[in-house]
Amino acid sequence: MLELLSPQDAYALFRSGGAFLVDVRTEKEFLKKAIPGCPLLPLAALPDALGPRFAGGPVVFFCRSGRRTREKADVLEQSAPGRAFQMEGGILAWEKAGFPVWSLRELLPCYAVAPRYLEGRLGSVSP
Repeated sequence: MLELLSPQDAYALFRSGGAFLVDVRTEKEFLKKAIPGCPLLPLAALPDALGPRFAGGPVVFFCRSGRRTREKADVLEQSAPGRAFQMEGGILAWEKAGFPVWSLRELLPCYAVAPRYLEGRLGSVSP
């Protein structure tokens, strides 16, 4: 079973570069609202999609509300190359906590200018 992290704890780990945040929602959901710096890896693409790209750090999975990550916890845990967590409440809880959530219009320029966003770590990259 995946360990639960609050959005606050997930943000602290992510911001410090201590964890990867991975969005497991659908592409349609991602295009409406996304966490800057978090790659999209839909549940259908797992477990093969993670691979070595996320080696070296824990992975925090999230979906819209936390339901899908709870239902697929075993698959997600087996997909992670290291320690794995579930962000409690998903992107809805992240947004409610006041952390950044961007639309596609806001995300595209960041991906074009700073490809590090595709690595799944926010660190010091600014839009």
